[in-house]
Amino acid sequence: MEIYRFNCRTDDKTAWKCSADIINKSSDIKKEYKTFNTPEYTGLRDKIAEYISKNQDKLLPGNNTVDIPASILGDALQSKAKQDSNKNKQPLNTQANKKAAIQGKHPIQYMGTVQKRYPEEASEFTSELLSFCNKHRIEPNTLMKLMAVETGGKFDTTTQNEDGYAFGLIQFTRQAANDIGVPWETIKSASLVEQFQYAEKYLEKQARNQGVNLADLNLENLYLLILYPKGIKSPPDADAIVIPATDVRSYNSNISINEKDGDNDGFIERGDIRARIAKW
Repeated sequence: MEIYRFNCRTDDKTAWKCSADIINKSSDIKKEYKTFNTPEYTGLRDKIAEYISKNQDKLLPGNNTVDIPASILGDALQSKAKQDSNKNKQPLNTQANKKAAIQGKHPIQYMGTVQKRYPEEASEFTSELLSFCNKHRIEPNTLMKLMAVETGGKFDTTTQNEDGYAFGLIQFTRQAANDIGVPWETIKSASLVEQFQYAEKYLEKQARNQGVNLADLNLENLYLLILYPKGIKSPPDADAIVIPATDVRSYNSNISINEKDGDNDGFIERGDIRARIAKW
């Protein structure tokens, strides 16, 4: 009989986490069910909570560990496995759709906002966007969503963060400007197209630094390439820490991701990044 050992702790009144050591399971499956603090695990968390509430006497020493037979969790585990399977399935025409998107044959999201704010530059911006995306095999809407996240959907080249230390289409910092050898003030006063070109340079530079191809990165990792480039090397798990609290400056600069979009547990994890992106 397969048994799952869960270590549970209450973080606050609204959220709790579980980590599991899975008995009689291979290490790769153990990793799959490591934590359960993201929405897709709701059913599994409910099953765990229900079992614990009815079996308080089976809690192991410390009152935070319990062994649950796999048969009891069956439906929840199968539901999660099905979600993962569906997530990994891609339509047969995925590549054709991506090619069509790169060539501008699909509607470009947020372009109405761009046209309204920058009517004289919208056409040139579209051409520059498609050119860059064609060069690196990126879907235009992936980059548009990335800039929507960074500008709060405004696509304003002067949009600043709360502390005023970052601004623009990808929230340029002084360090980012230094990385591409362009004065911060120059980027700040650039036109829409010019600032997008600086964003291109930054993405290309960071991709080279991390030894990755832009074409291979999804929206989440493209966002990390801007936010905290080293973070793209972190595991894909929702609980994988992408900005450690030990990197005080980077953590504090992006603490709102954890406090406003994430689970406010003191770590900036991939799950927090996904929650922020999901809003757009």
